[in-house]
Amino acid sequence: MALLKSAINTPGVDFFDYRDELYYNKYQYRARVTIEGLRRGYYYSPEDFEERLNNDKLWGRMTKDEREVVKQNLPAIKVVLQFRDDHKKDKTVTIRMEHNTAAVFSNDLQALHLAFDGHANATVDYTEVQSLGYVGVKTFVNEPKHKYRVYLKSRKAPDDFREKFGKILKTNTQLRSSPGLSHWLRSGKNTGWMYWHNWLSSGHFIDYNDESYLSYLALMYGEFLGKKYKLEKRPDIV
Repeated sequence: MALLKSAINTPGVDFFDYRDELYYNKYQYRARVTIEGLRRGYYYSPEDFEERLNNDKLWGRMTKDEREVVKQNLPAIKVVLQFRDDHKKDKTVTIRMEHNTAAVFSNDLQALHLAFDGHANATVDYTEVQSLGYVGVKTFVNEPKHKYRVYLKSRKAPDDFREKFGKILKTNTQLRSSPGLSHWLRSGKNTGWMYWHNWLSSGHFIDYNDESYLSYLALMYGEFLGKKYKLEKRPDIV
C-alpha cells in the first residue's frame, strides 16, 4: 500500500508517495487538480462545455447555487479540459478524472506546474514517487543464501536472448539463476509445436547479494525483469 508523506525542502513537490513502482510503471510525478464543478465537463470540449452551461444543456440537473459556482470556476475548468484534449494522444502523459479532481501523471514536473499553477478556484498539489523497489519479503525456514531475488516477466524472448543473457549470468557468478531458468537457458532454441518454449516464465528468478551486480543486467534487459523481493530467514516463534 502506498504511503503518502509531506515533502520537506523539495521545491515544487508537496508530497512523497512511497510505493513499490512508479505510477503506471512509468511516471515519477502526479498533479492533482481539484475544481468544484469539474465533473460536469467530463464529456465536453472546453468550448462545448461553456456553450452548454450558458444554454442550460448540461447533463443532469444543477441547482442555481451549483450553476453559479461552475460559472465562477469556468476558466480553471476549461484549462483542465483543454489540457486533457491536447494530450489525448500524448504517451508521455496520462490523465484520470474522478468527481471534481483530475490526476495528471508525467515525468516532467516543470510542465505540470506551467499547466496548472496560478488558476483561481483550483486546488493543486504535486506528488513525487519514492520507489521502494521491492514488492515484499520472502521468508525461509533456514537462512537464505542470498539477500535479494528478481523474477523475470512472462514474455517471448528474442532469438539471441539465451546466448547473451546466459553469458552475462555465467560471467557474473554473483547472479545465481534458478534451476528452472538455468535449464531453460541450456535448452536451446525450439520451433514448431515447441514454440511456447521460447517464452520466459514468470517463475524464473535470479538471486543476488548486492544490487550493483544487477545494474548491468537491468541496463541491457530491464524490460524482462519483473518483481523484486528481499529474502530473509523466517522469525523463530517462541
